[in-house]
Amino acid sequence: MPAPRPQRPVPAARRQAPRPGGRGPAGPRLEGTDDSEREEYVPGKKSGAPPALTIGLLFLIVASAGVFIWAKFLRDDQAGPAGTSPVVKETTNKSEWQLIKEKIREAEGRYLDTIALRTDDTKVQAFQAKVEQTMEFISGVLEEIDVMLEPVRDPITGDLPDEYNGYNRDAKDLVVWMDDLNKSLNFGLGEKDD
Repeated sequence: MPAPRPQRPVPAARRQAPRPGGRGPAGPRLEGTDDSEREEYVPGKKSGAPPALTIGLLFLIVASAGVFIWAKFLRDDQAGPAGTSPVVKETTNKSEWQLIKEKIREAEGRYLDTIALRTDDTKVQAFQAKVEQTMEFISGVLEEIDVMLEPVRDPITGDLPDEYNGYNRDAKDLVVWMDDLNKSLNFGLGEKDD
């Protein structure tokens, strides 16, 4: 049972009679209980986050805001004077790459035409001549791509930076076509000798 609360003086006009059943400050006490034997009332723990967590989250929020503001000012400083943007050095122009792309499409067309000749056994010499012409054309396109990308290649490994993967993919397609034509040419020559 909780400890009795101290009473404050109440005007006589508002005093109430004690409640029946021993409840309230003026109610009767249970027999055999002593105030010293009762346990002291300890309120339960408050619900909520621990103070260390709250302080840590507050620190992270302030630090994040500081980083974003610092990055904003840093980016503005790099932009240059009055709305100018930094100069990006291009290694090739778009028109040069468009010409090479057209040659790659032409090489694909020649490759497909050559492969179509492979199925006709009566045109073996025409097939061999077409294979040689197509391989010569594809190797010329590969050389143009190599010349265009030479300034950005890693001088030690010869690898291209990640942003040039599209160029690498086109060059690999050309190499695969040349390899296929070379195997077809050797296969056709092997059949002819038998």
